[in-house]
Amino acid sequence: MPKKILWIEDSDYLVSILKESFEGAGYTVDFALDGEKGINLAFTNKYDLIITCIMLPKFDGMQVIKRIKSNDISKNTPIMVCSNLGNEQIVNECLKLGAIKFLIKSSLTLEQLSNEIKRFFDDQQANQI
Repeated sequence: MPKKILWIEDSDYLVSILKESFEGAGYTVDFALDGEKGINLAFTNKYDLIITCIMLPKFDGMQVIKRIKSNDISKNTPIMVCSNLGNEQIVNECLKLGAIKFLIKSSLTLEQLSNEIKRFFDDQQANQI
């Protein structure tokens, strides 16, 4: 069964690239273009991983993390942050709120991003054995 990812990203252009790449790699991916839609999807669907940006319309990424982690349905879903806003204060706050990893979007190629996600699922599977 393919891993299911919720990706909260407000760039239509980036979403189209990510959709093609990650669905082509065998993942099932739902995209939300704003924080509110992302939160609603997280509350109504089961995901193996949620990836969010910080700068989002309606609710920013930190609000997204807070809400997802405070909901009984979604609180155990791992969350990664993938954003260009990567100063130490923001990174630490996201990790404190429950994000498992903070990736700097502008410093990653698509292949590196794909490898990070694959590594996460590989590590998760290894820990279940």
